[in-house]
Amino acid sequence: MSSGPIYLDHAATTFPRSHVVAAVEDAWRVANPSSTHRPGRQAYEMLDEARLQVARTLDVDKSEIVFCSSATEANNLALFGVLSALAARGTRRLLHSAIEHPSVLEPARELARRGVSVGSLSVDETGTLDLGAFDATLDGGAELVSVMLVNNEVGVIQPVGDAARMARERGALVHTDAVQAMLACDVRPHQLGVDLLTLSGHKIGGPRGVGMLFVRGGVQLSPVLYGGGQEGGRRAGTEDVAAAVGFAVALQLAIQEREEQRRRMTGLRARFVDRLRDGIPGVVELGGANVSPHIVSCAMPGVPADALKVRLDAAGLAASSGSACSGRHVEASHVAVAMGVPKGLQRSVVRWSFGHDSCEAEVSRAAEIVVEAWRAMTARDGLRPHASE
Repeated sequence: MSSGPIYLDHAATTFPRSHVVAAVEDAWRVANPSSTHRPGRQAYEMLDEARLQVARTLDVDKSEIVFCSSATEANNLALFGVLSALAARGTRRLLHSAIEHPSVLEPARELARRGVSVGSLSVDETGTLDLGAFDATLDGGAELVSVMLVNNEVGVIQPVGDAARMARERGALVHTDAVQAMLACDVRPHQLGVDLLTLSGHKIGGPRGVGMLFVRGGVQLSPVLYGGGQEGGRRAGTEDVAAAVGFAVALQLAIQEREEQRRRMTGLRARFVDRLRDGIPGVVELGGANVSPHIVSCAMPGVPADALKVRLDAAGLAASSGSACSGRHVEASHVAVAMGVPKGLQRSVVRWSFGHDSCEAEVSRAAEIVVEAWRAMTARDGLRPHASE
């Protein structure tokens, strides 16, 4: 059984695969791919090959791939880029699910400040998009819809294919943040029926500092960054060739191993959740049955998530909480609020997430650490379980 530190925060970041590290090292010492001399042309060829590899893996054209510095930049480019390109139409409307990542929610707020009409789409108690309400909302018109494929906090899989079909029937473009979806879904954009799709390198065993935006051919996209006109004029700035190469390798490995890893992590997840249920009365698993196997999100009765997370860290277990800290104030996760989690549990949500190197022994030990920590905290004088309001 594992006795060292246990890392169960792979939804926050994964560690680069060995094949990725080797590929990045080979591509690290290259010239500027925009330079016209021989070293520059060689760098461009490496970048072009990485783009082609990504395109083949996703079954799209390489001209539809835009490399970015992160998924955050890709999401910003999708929202600002599309709606800026449509500015001449006058009234513009963006719809997004209530449980999107902040890299969608914050751009949406900024767009609203700039005069774009922005609407939030409701989810049910499992965190799943309410398609009936979505259909009714579409009657009011929309130019762009953004619905993430797998939620980063609770792992719920969204009906993006159905939402995309409904939206496109009304003439709206569809963007999906697929950063957490690799294990759970087919992320090929044309199979999903989306116009724009975001992926991140460091969520799939690739390098940090690289993201990707798929932009369907024919979709007009204004740049957010201006400069040298790289990435087909859609994203200025010297490309990180090594990061792009590493991303291409990581993406290919992730898709090749998806079925095997999905089966394995489904077993790990079931074992972990069963042990939590056996040891913690009243623990509430979030997300329902249709969740990605690599994410477990639970409301822990009687303890604040941030305090529990600190105790877990001291015991050698890395986990995450859905709450956001600002100074001395701890705010409940917007995802938990949107799902209707009782107020007394909203600040008690903890997330554990598995990766390709997570093993049965460490997952079993992790569950023991969680149960031990919860029992110790709830036994302390003065700490009472939160009310399930």
